[in-house]
Amino acid sequence: MTSNLINQSIVSQHIDETEARYELSINLTEHRYLYSHIVQDIVVIPTVFLLEYAITLLRESPLVDALELDSFSIRDIDSKRLVQVYPDVDNKLYLSLTRVENAFEIKVGCDKVAKSGKAIRTNVTAFTASLHFDRSEPSDFVDFDNFEQVAISRINGENRIKITFIGQLFDTRNYDYRWSDENRCLVGYSDMRDTTKYYLGSTADVLLSTPVDALISGIYNLGFYSLLCERPAIPSKIEEVCYYGLAKGRLVLIQIQPGKDEGHVHMTLRNEQDNSLIAELKNYQLQEFRAR
Repeated sequence: MTSNLINQSIVSQHIDETEARYELSINLTEHRYLYSHIVQDIVVIPTVFLLEYAITLLRESPLVDALELDSFSIRDIDSKRLVQVYPDVDNKLYLSLTRVENAFEIKVGCDKVAKSGKAIRTNVTAFTASLHFDRSEPSDFVDFDNFEQVAISRINGENRIKITFIGQLFDTRNYDYRWSDENRCLVGYSDMRDTTKYYLGSTADVLLSTPVDALISGIYNLGFYSLLCERPAIPSKIEEVCYYGLAKGRLVLIQIQPGKDEGHVHMTLRNEQDNSLIAELKNYQLQEFRAR
């Protein structure tokens, strides 16, 4: 029997005509996939997983018709602090969804925890965003037939460097990455079997509300992109996430190209089997990395 990622994590909930509020308990026994995202030796919940939690709760609430959430966008994203998850404790997460006209305001809070593991302050705002039932136009599909194929030796070399500051690079079985210096554009494939196994492991048999698996796989290529641009960088803030549908098959086509300036990119995810859109992260900031 399949379930979502947080159906066993809800401690309490309150829902009225315009708002839903939840208290969640997130522990690393039930949410072992979070071990794959560590910042300065502490497990951190990625933004796309916070959005997965929020959309799952909204989809199952009486506040919307499920069909409304087939395609939508997330804007006004403000990550105020990292949502850290500590081992051997139940980490509290406070999530509210409030209807404002034709949109929803999303707010995520967490406890500020001392080194001892004791909460110093509860429900400190960590993340806010707004959900809209429309989307801006997606980036154009780039014909990459004439792009240079990235050599396996370069992929392996960059991967070893990349692990030191951002994490795992999901190489595909055929190592098919295409790069254009002229367009500053990277195109590659992610094997969803590898991604799901790496990220979700024994939790893989879950019902996802968003293409979070494809998004995570794409995000881990951003560091590789920055190295090809000879500007090592770490993914930072996102201006907008547009959702179109779930990943359908094994392979996802990832396209990364320049955004509004040198420090931002657009990342588009498509199903390889029919080129249909899955999601797009618009103006994803790449914060330049400086080794200590």
